[in-house]
Amino acid sequence: MTDRPILFSAPMIRALMEGRKTQTRRIVMTGAEIARGPFELVRFRSGDVAGWQVGLRKFNNWKSLKVRYQTGDRLWVREAWRVGAMNDDKAPSEMIPRHMTTLYEAGGSQAGDSAPPKDRPRAPADYKVDAWPPAGQMPDWAGRRRVGMHMPRWASRLTLLVSDVRVQRLQDISRDDAIAEGIERAADGTFRDYRGPHVCGGWLITPQLSFETLWGSINGPKSWASNPWVVALTFSVHQQNIDTMEKAA
Repeated sequence: MTDRPILFSAPMIRALMEGRKTQTRRIVMTGAEIARGPFELVRFRSGDVAGWQVGLRKFNNWKSLKVRYQTGDRLWVREAWRVGAMNDDKAPSEMIPRHMTTLYEAGGSQAGDSAPPKDRPRAPADYKVDAWPPAGQMPDWAGRRRVGMHMPRWASRLTLLVSDVRVQRLQDISRDDAIAEGIERAADGTFRDYRGPHVCGGWLITPQLSFETLWGSINGPKSWASNPWVVALTFSVHQQNIDTMEKAA
């Protein structure tokens, strides 16, 4: 079991918090690398090491896929965030963990109930998740937007526990898996078109088509057509910092 950071956009953060998203896909082999296909996927085990290889069997040309994730991993979620403007000149490494309110671009915050201890981190259990402020309504004292890539572990408010790891081609996603990716569904049973309301009225018939537009909005317009090998992670979502979970374990 390994603790790893994982990055999500604001719409996917909201899907996680609303219970709509229990899967994510990450590229392990690009379209350029598979241009010679078709390839065959096999899983191997050598001693205590398990993994996947992909290649052309008839030419005995195999390449190991670099899949960092395993069942049992704990993923602490990174997302776009802010702290108070008085800390705008500080890098995350210069902040005392959990001393200030952390605000999230997707909505919500984390803060302590009382003054923090002097010159040392506040305990993880004393740093509480709150639904305030709503998305898009930052308070006047909020500082500059910080990208999720620079979020430190202590500022994370979501932890994912990985229950299944699969390797597959991107376009092989099933209907149920597309829904588990967190796409939005209308009351009439159609699914959101992430290209915008000007295309198909903003809604599509199948979840796979919806996920195709979501993938393209995140990874670029040609990313779906390249049909890369991806690792598909299934997980449970815990709305708490990973260090709070460690303390409770």
